[in-house]
Amino acid sequence: MKIQKGNPQAMELLDLLKKEGNLTNIYSQEFFDQQPTYDESPDAPFYKNGMDWINELEADRSENEKPKHHLLYIFLDEYKKELIDKLLALCPSLDKHFDGLHKPDFIILNLYTKQMLCVGFGRKNQIFAYDPTYSDRIDFFGITGSGDGGKYLKRFMEHDCYESLRDFAQALATLSQAMFDQDHLPNNSELIEIALDEGAKSDGLYYVDDDEEGYTKEEMESFLEQYEDAQRREDEALKVLNIFFPGDRWWELNTGDY
Repeated sequence: MKIQKGNPQAMELLDLLKKEGNLTNIYSQEFFDQQPTYDESPDAPFYKNGMDWINELEADRSENEKPKHHLLYIFLDEYKKELIDKLLALCPSLDKHFDGLHKPDFIILNLYTKQMLCVGFGRKNQIFAYDPTYSDRIDFFGITGSGDGGKYLKRFMEHDCYESLRDFAQALATLSQAMFDQDHLPNNSELIEIALDEGAKSDGLYYVDDDEEGYTKEEMESFLEQYEDAQRREDEALKVLNIFFPGDRWWELNTGDY
């Protein structure tokens, strides 16, 4: 499948998003050229020679799957307002979804099925997913807890041979929970380590920064372990997200809305 030369403004916006590093064409030779070989990273979700199978599917007339260039991932960087304004001008159905506090962070375009999936972080950093032309919220692989997305996602993934959408959703779910867990621990790991190094106060408790509440040594050490575990899960998620959108900008996804 080729990206059709349709609306000139739409094509211009897609080119601009790609130039700015905000668009990834998953089923393209360019994408797979950037991936590691199996020997370099056996656990990677994509490999450098991954396009070989895609080309075989495209060439085989008996195969219904035609994945080439059909799936575009777009990162809606809130600091690139000009890009978002251009997107809204082209897609008026998105307008109402950008009025509230929690706007979509990603748009996933399926050019084959003509579906548009909006995904983002809402209150308490919970994932939401919807199609602006579809009445209900999408149950995004069981992580959004709302809507009936089974049929929708089945259609969306008809040509997603490497199940990139499932990998993307799982990474977002892992990141969501890790951020939630970190944000509900006292202060941060660095301040906890400082408090432990300074030792207990006269009452035998440890105080983090200017907190009035004191903690036992066992509680402080438990906080550090929880921070380490949350950070491990966050790193695991970011490793996958950086495949889709390389860069150090994922802190923007934390809504801080509790």
